[in-house]
Amino acid sequence: MCTVRSLGQEANFFEAAREMNWNLLNLIVIATVSFHVAGVDSCRITPDNIIAEVGGNLMATCDYSGDAIAGDVRWLHNNTSLSSEVIVHQNSTSSTIKLTTLKASRLNGDNLICLPSLNHLCGTLVFVGNRPETPKSLSCKTGDLVNLHCTWDRGNDTNLQFKNESTYRLHYNVSNGESGSVKAAQSNALLRSLKRNQNYTLWVEVFNALGRRASAPLKLTPLSAFQPSPPQDVTVSPGVVLINVTWTVEHADLELQCEVYAQEANTWQDKTVVRLQAFPQKPQLSMGTTVEGLVPYTPYDVSVRCHHNTDGRWSSWSNVKSTQTKEGAPSKAPTLWRNFIRTEKTNNTSIMLVWKPLKQAEAHGLVHSYHLHLSTGTAGSVPDKKIVNANETTFYLERGGVRAELIAQTIGGLSPPSSLYIPVMDPAGSIKHRRQVVGDGKCIHLNWGPRLAAISYIVEWKLVEQPAIGKLGWKEIEGNTSTAKICSANGDDIIPFRRYQVAVHAKQNDGNMLIDQAEAYLEEDVPERGPHVQHQESLGSVSLLIKGLPISACRGFLTSYTLYVTLEEHKTRTQEHKTKRVHVLEPSVRSHVVDDLSPGLIYSFHITANTSVGESPPGNRYRAQMPRTGTNSFLYLVLLTSMLLCFVLLASLVLLHRYQPRLQKFFITYPDIYKVLWLEELGKEKVAVKMHSTVQDSVPANIMVLNEVKGLEESRQNDGVMCYGPMTEFGTKGHVDAMEQTVTYTSFVA
Repeated sequence: MCTVRSLGQEANFFEAAREMNWNLLNLIVIATVSFHVAGVDSCRITPDNIIAEVGGNLMATCDYSGDAIAGDVRWLHNNTSLSSEVIVHQNSTSSTIKLTTLKASRLNGDNLICLPSLNHLCGTLVFVGNRPETPKSLSCKTGDLVNLHCTWDRGNDTNLQFKNESTYRLHYNVSNGESGSVKAAQSNALLRSLKRNQNYTLWVEVFNALGRRASAPLKLTPLSAFQPSPPQDVTVSPGVVLINVTWTVEHADLELQCEVYAQEANTWQDKTVVRLQAFPQKPQLSMGTTVEGLVPYTPYDVSVRCHHNTDGRWSSWSNVKSTQTKEGAPSKAPTLWRNFIRTEKTNNTSIMLVWKPLKQAEAHGLVHSYHLHLSTGTAGSVPDKKIVNANETTFYLERGGVRAELIAQTIGGLSPPSSLYIPVMDPAGSIKHRRQVVGDGKCIHLNWGPRLAAISYIVEWKLVEQPAIGKLGWKEIEGNTSTAKICSANGDDIIPFRRYQVAVHAKQNDGNMLIDQAEAYLEEDVPERGPHVQHQESLGSVSLLIKGLPISACRGFLTSYTLYVTLEEHKTRTQEHKTKRVHVLEPSVRSHVVDDLSPGLIYSFHITANTSVGESPPGNRYRAQMPRTGTNSFLYLVLLTSMLLCFVLLASLVLLHRYQPRLQKFFITYPDIYKVLWLEELGKEKVAVKMHSTVQDSVPANIMVLNEVKGLEESRQNDGVMCYGPMTEFGTKGHVDAMEQTVTYTSFVA
């Protein structure tokens, strides 16, 4: 549908500009057109103020006087010249164009201008938008049974504004024959003066220049649309497993049903108990009910809402009231276990009972003590009863072979008993070979064959470095499963790269049974280092003694050792190079012999450790030079030296016998404990004899020294051998230097 307005009428044109909120360019064009055509109907576009649908077509005709030249007529759209292809008809008095596949216009409209000659032009506005969408989700409510508030979803915008925008009306038909409509906003309307006992049919109608739509009808009564105000003055009074709730409501002339909502405040897991009730008609009625089946000693958030007892909308929830139920008796027995602890110095084993504090949802209050009963299980024996403080979770036993019962107590009462038989010895201590388990970095996964008689399973773990005195980690698993996970993120107190001894016990009525043992890592890594080794060289080989890695340095299960043997230097006339040999050893090997080594050459040795992740840095490195001769050659050398000494001794005896009178003056007499080291000239008539001894003693007086120093230079070259020169007896004057073991004489006999 199109409407027409002449641009030649100046007053109407400016009025249109104001109504459409034209921009500055619109106003400039309007003023120019008005100046040229005021009072002269020489150019006109029909239809005027064109409204078209997005994606559709439009046709416009420009009528002008005969002064125009047909070939010179031009069309502009938003100041952009249109091609001659859009002109479908043109003569000396008119020009018609057709625009197709239209796009949404600007909100204040697009300019369409016709220029039939240099002295004439005319224009109009083009509004391109959409038809209104059908209103959806019509909903109405009343809070006072007098005024009805309705809302709906109007859908997408039409792109048509101002006088072209869509118009909405709310229509109604009443069961008493009354009907009508009220003007509405784009998404809501208010219908006044409701008739409480009448039936209403309502719908929304919307229309614009491009089309008309109507919503689906909504049928209601004022009571069905009634939504009371939220309850006020909510009060709560808690018990052990219940909460008494009271509140007040408005609309005293109506019967209401109310719902009480109680939710655990800590976990936000729904724990809701609903109570629906019809109440008599009394002004400002005070209502109340009891919410039952709650958990003792648990915080709750309580709220209330109401609606008409036969129909109507629920009110909003009232303000939340927080409270906590009172303490009750624990619903679960404490989880009880034992830990065998061996003292390293004395090698004695003690037994410690351990248990885990109950969770709040299980304790139903504050545990203020534990009752521990110990018995031997024999007929007529009286249990040994003890009271343990609530902040304690351990108790040392004097011996095993007893049955323990543990009961937790709160103000609300006693828990069920937890029973456990404690053997005399640790059943896990006698097992030497355990399977190996490696986790995924987050958890250690265990599985075992299920036991039909198992009430539950206990999974325990402790560090292998000190399994007897290490901290015990443990938890209880339900008896209907055969798998378990030990996870670092679940508070299981386990860390990667450390080896743990893991055991699974089945708890049965007649005792506990060890059903699985393993050594496990949460995650493996490269070992910290290789093992330390000791070595002993012999001709052509080296014997290695390997000291195994401590478990804390393994950081995983060892798969092998790698021994590296490197020839450090090998010189020939033409080259110098190094060679290397690699030996792969089992991690259980503690000794190894490296043979086929060349005498006199230098070799280096080191060992690395390996896990499935990789190879460690080396342990201690050492270098060794191989002996050049063997044991037999050494014996030959000793024999040859002995024969030479015998020859020298024999020659000395011959000379002694030949020159006996003269040689008597050549010797210095002293006990066998002294040994002459060398002679030193102190002066013309003074000689020092330097000796050393293995005992502290004085030098005897009867000593011979050199008077004439002949052959002294020869004696210096042969330390420890007497000189070959004339000697003279002398007196007994002299002294001994104890530090230097030197005998010095200054008085001689001629």
